[in-house]
Amino acid sequence: MNVIDEQKIPAEYKRVTVTLPLPQWQELLAGTPEDSRNTVLSGLRKQEITLDLEAIRQALNLEKAVEGADLAINRFKLQVI
Repeated sequence: MNVIDEQKIPAEYKRVTVTLPLPQWQELLAGTPEDSRNTVLSGLRKQEITLDLEAIRQALNLEKAVEGADLAINRFKLQVI
């Protein structure tokens, strides 16, 4: 198969990837009418949730509690042989 002109390919043959914070995704779904929400969810091909490690690190550095994470500062491992 060869794609000759990507602009002419109909939208039904294209996919979009959107990355946004999980709370915004949940808010978007909650604010969408049920029939539209079901259409969106049924069209999902892949849903991947990842951690924003930098945001977690920044929050911990500002001494904000982040459940499930802690800041490792100057931790040493002592091993006696």
